[in-house]
This record gives sequence, structure tokens and C-alpha cells, in this order.
Amino acid sequence: MKKNWQKFVFIFLAILIVYLPFQVFAQEFLFNVCHFSAGTSFWLAHWYEFFILLFFLVRIKKHLSSGRVIALILIVFGLISAVFLSKSAGRGIEGFRFDLFFLLTLFIASDLPEKLSQSLIKIYLVLAGLISAWAIVERFLPVHYWQKLLNFSPDFGFGNYFVGLTPRSDSIFNGPSQLSNYLLLAAGLVLVRIARAKKFNWTDYLYYMIIILGLGFAYSRAAWIGLAVIVLLTLIFVFKSWSVRFKIIFISIIVMLIPILSVKTVSGGSATASILTHDTSQVSHEIAATTTLTEMKKRLRQPVKLLFGSGLSSAGPLVLKYHDGLISESWYLQILLEIGVIGLVCWLWLIVVLFLDMIKKNTGLAYGLIAVSIAAIFLHTFADSPATSWTLFALIGANLGKKDE
Repeated sequence: MKKNWQKFVFIFLAILIVYLPFQVFAQEFLFNVCHFSAGTSFWLAHWYEFFILLFFLVRIKKHLSSGRVIALILIVFGLISAVFLSKSAGRGIEGFRFDLFFLLTLFIASDLPEKLSQSLIKIYLVLAGLISAWAIVERFLPVHYWQKLLNFSPDFGFGNYFVGLTPRSDSIFNGPSQLSNYLLLAAGLVLVRIARAKKFNWTDYLYYMIIILGLGFAYSRAAWIGLAVIVLLTLIFVFKSWSVRFKIIFISIIVMLIPILSVKTVSGGSATASILTHDTSQVSHEIAATTTLTEMKKRLRQPVKLLFGSGLSSAGPLVLKYHDGLISESWYLQILLEIGVIGLVCWLWLIVVLFLDMIKKNTGLAYGLIAVSIAAIFLHTFADSPATSWTLFALIGANLGKKDE
């Protein structure tokens, strides 16, 4: 009975990991090609949420490790915030779906044996390689090719985000930041595998180059910092051979120079300046930081709001939908504003505990977690990139309690 359950959970998680990068694509296809209504397209594209909730309720009492206990505290705290602190319960629940729902996967994957857990990682790595390869291929395609092929919405895919005059790669995602954050997990996993290999394996090096080239063409500054941290941590703590270290440093620098040197800018503009500032993007981040700082100063005189926040959906991507609230341009500031100091402390506590657990059991996942967490300093990564957050926590959940690979 237990083996049948494990196989069932594995099949579900495998399907979920494969499907998640295509979620927005599926929603676009259902709406623009199949001509379903916007609401029907949305819920059909989010079919997995009901099953996630069902599996969670079945397995919630099993394997309550320290990481899962903290995740459970965050889940309960988030639900209280959604119902009692948000502007409406419906809006709060929607905020919970964006911000914390992915934590449920930590519980669902807990029963998987080591072999099936490693199989999930292999499935993700194959998919990430294909997605990154497409990010490279689309450099040779016309902008808005999805609109020309399938009549997708004008704000989907390649051709909506630029550095200077150079379009940023999206692959099958709806934004370059989502693509690059998703690939950070693969960068961590494959680099640690290269570092620990006893023999030279050219396929791992080729895969690594494809991943960082696809990540590079997304031109995400936050993800580039995350990648640099992965490389640095691996060079310091994992690599034993200096010759291999120099190879990785050389490959990383050369491959990342390709997208940097390919940037075209407006007349008189600097490619370096465009990459560093993303033109007007830097201004929006500065405004968001100033606005958030002003708001936090006000909350120093409002201790309840400071500790518990103003409710889920009040400071993240959903603000754009409801046209009120505050865009903080940072996941941590979003958490601080929405569920307060208590929520932020719980989140940081969770990341530290999961990292310390994963560093012993799957170092590549641990480095991927840190890289995505660093990118989240500058972006609403966990809320705005569901393929990344759901995949990351599903893989971590499946590897909690397992031996290091």
C-alpha cells in the first residue's frame, strides 16, 4: 500500500514539475486559441492546486521535521493574515496562493524513497536544459513570435523586455526573471555534480554552458548575482582540484561575456550601463525602496501592524491587479509589509533550517535555494515565479531526510 502511494505521489509530482514552466503558456493557449473565458482558462491552468491541498491534508501529520514545522507555522500564520488582516478574505486567500501555497509541497513529497527523489531531480534537469536551449534558440527568432504563431496576448514572451535595444530571452515563461530564477536550481545541481565527479564528463560541462548561457540571455542582474554565489560557494567548499576550478571560472566568464557583448544600445548609450541599470527599471526599484522605507517608518508607531503586517496581497504582484497597495520590488520587503516582522523572521528561519538540512543531503539544492533567495532580495521571486518556487520546494521536500547524493 505504501509503495503504491509513493508511486502515485511521484507520478503527480513528476507531472507537476514538467507542467509548471508551461502554466502561463497553457493559460494563454486556452484563452487565445481554445477561446475559453479568462476565468475558465485560469482555473484550468491551475488544475494542480486542488490536488496539492488534498495531498497536504492527507500527509500533514507525517514527518514533521524542523523545517516542516516552521513551514506549517508560516502556513497557519498566512491563513490567519489572509482571513483577518487582508482587505477581504477572498483577496487574502488569493495572496496566500501566490505567497505561501507552494510550502505545502514540503509535506507531500516526504514519503518518497531516495531513488524516486533523485528521479524528480533528473526530470527537472532535463526540462531545464531544454528550456534554456530554447532561450538560446529564440535569439534567432523575431520578437513576438508567439503572437505571430498562436495569437497570444501581446504581453507574453519574447519581445516585451529589453536591455537597450536587445530583447531579453523568456523561453516559454512570461518574463526573463522567471526564466533565469528557474535555471538557478539547475546551475547549482550540475555544478556540484561536476565538482564531485571523479572523471571528466563533457556532457555535464556542455549542460552547464547551456544553462548559464540561457540564464545570461535573460539579462537578470539578480539571477547573475545568484549564479555568482553558486560558483563561489562551489569553488570554495566543494571543488578539490585546482585545475577543475580554473576550468569552471574560465567557462563561466567566457559564456557570460557572450550575452554581455551582444547588447545593442541606443545612440550614445553604454552596453554596460544598460545591463547594470536596465534603463528605467532601476528608477522603479529606487522609488519602491523609498516608498517602503517611508511606510515602515509609519509602522514604527503602529506596533500591531509592524508585527503582523497589513495582510497578504497588500504589497506583492497582486497590487497590480487590485490597483492599491505597495509594490516593494523585493520578496523580503513584501513579506515584511504583508505579514510583518513575525512573518519575516519565520521565513528567514525556514530558509536557514532548510539550507542547513540540504547542505548535508543535497548540496546542489542547498546552493540553488541560496541563489534564488539572494535573487529575491531584488525581486518578488517566490510570488512572481511559481515554476521556481513550486519546483524548488517540491525537490527540497522530496530530499528532506535523504542521504547526500
